Amino acid sequence: VGISPKMVGYRYLTEAIILVASGETNNFSRILGEKYKKTDASIQRAMQNAINKAWRSSDIEDLLEHYTARISSEKGVPTVTEFIHYYSNLISVGLK
Repeated sequence: VGISPKMVGYRYLTEAIILVASGETNNFSRILGEKYKKTDASIQRAMQNAINKAWRSSDIEDLLEHYTARISSEKGVPTVTEFIHYYSNLISVGLK
């Protein structure tokens, strides 16, 4: 969806998606915070910044093609949790 691999949030999102796909649904920010010696809030902020930047800079057609979940019209971008669960579900379904 246009998130640059150079962004710190990209790495966190990728790892969080894998954690959730493998069954760790509640504490992915805490787990990543402990791993990278960051606060939960710092992890969350980096992930949301990566998502926000992708939604601001990516072509709308690409976003609609690669992220088909519903997005709140108030925010205009998915939350971290929505984004992570959407892609972890795709992985989980693909593995079955």
